[in-house]
Amino acid sequence: MMSPRASSDPPRTKRIVALVGGGLVVEAVLLAIVKLSPALAVIMHPIYLIVALLFGLTIWHSERRRVERRHGDRRHANR
Repeated sequence: MMSPRASSDPPRTKRIVALVGGGLVVEAVLLAIVKLSPALAVIMHPIYLIVALLFGLTIWHSERRRVERRHGDRRHANR
């Protein structure tokens, strides 16, 4: 039986969900800044794109890292 703290999700999935959530929060904060001061709208459009691109690259990088770091250190039983 699993403890309540144990999770069935792999850490990679948690990391990706956290990155997507963080990206959405950052974009919402940027949108709120523009709503409070409309004069910043011209400046913020490139910042929206830069933030989205950075989060997209981070999510892509975390998704493509599939090999365990210590895989080369482990001994194989069938040798």
